[in-house]
Amino acid sequence: MSLPINSRLLSASLKFVLVLVLLILAVFAIFVLTFDANQHKSRIESMVGESLGRKVELRGDLYIDTSLIPRVVARDIHIADVDWTAMEDITVIDKLSFSLELLPLILEKRVVVYGVELGGVRLNLEKNQAGDNNWTFGEQHSASQAEGLSSIQDVVLENVSIVYRSPGG
Repeated sequence: MSLPINSRLLSASLKFVLVLVLLILAVFAIFVLTFDANQHKSRIESMVGESLGRKVELRGDLYIDTSLIPRVVARDIHIADVDWTAMEDITVIDKLSFSLELLPLILEKRVVVYGVELGGVRLNLEKNQAGDNNWTFGEQHSASQAEGLSSIQDVVLENVSIVYRSPGG
């Protein structure tokens, strides 16, 4: 018994769609398995450095757990200090990790970050004789000008040291 033409066409179409879906899943799996976040470190350093108005270095490994809620882990982060200070870096962070929700980012262009963990943080704050400080970054923007970041939830700080130097003290 032969199938009517419409049934054969439907069967062939379903097979084609199934093969297409499997091919897309295979390409996605290859991407996930071969993705190396360290290849993008210089771009990230540049973007963050530009927004802060300081040199930023990701000296350690960068790892991104690829999923619908990826976890980002960066190690040995250095943010340069201004020229007039005694220290080379305003801050060094041994480990920074956070989770990022992709669906609000993709669907609503909202950035939702949670589970932020900062470990081994050394922060060097300084003020000079003219009253300038080293903790004012880049151009100052009003809250209404801030774009992108919608919310940060659950911040954990571990092993933090803060040094403050003032003029004459």
